[in-house]
Amino acid sequence: VGNEKASCFLNPTPPIIEAGIRNLLHQRIGKSIEVKKFSKSAAGLSFNPDLVFTDENGKKFEIEATGDVKYRLRREDWPRDVLEQAVVFAEVFNARQGFFIDFDTNETNLVKKSEKIEGRNYHRLSWPANETTTPEEAADQVISECRLVLSSV
Repeated sequence: VGNEKASCFLNPTPPIIEAGIRNLLHQRIGKSIEVKKFSKSAAGLSFNPDLVFTDENGKKFEIEATGDVKYRLRREDWPRDVLEQAVVFAEVFNARQGFFIDFDTNETNLVKKSEKIEGRNYHRLSWPANETTTPEEAADQVISECRLVLSSV
């Protein structure tokens, strides 16, 4: 408003958080699935999901899912900006599914949400970040939910 110009940017998820979740998933999700960060250009833009799940199908790698790590606490089931990003990533990478992982402090009611949009499944997973869940239990829960997502193709 007025004559003053201003700009801002979103603080990205700290690389150590993304890399930690990516490495955990890569090591424990399954033998035939690779999890990596990948970049692809389309329409002069760069698209960079934190998690690209590929499955070797013969000699060709199929992209099973794209995902993104959101370093924020769960406040609502489908934040519009995050869901839109999941849809775009899945479309650009021609992935069968899209999802994102955020953090949830709720101790009793962690809920995975899934929705089908134009033939693709989208999922919202949460890392339990409460006082009663150990880091090992939280990791096990996220691994389990990711396996369910990948098996639902």
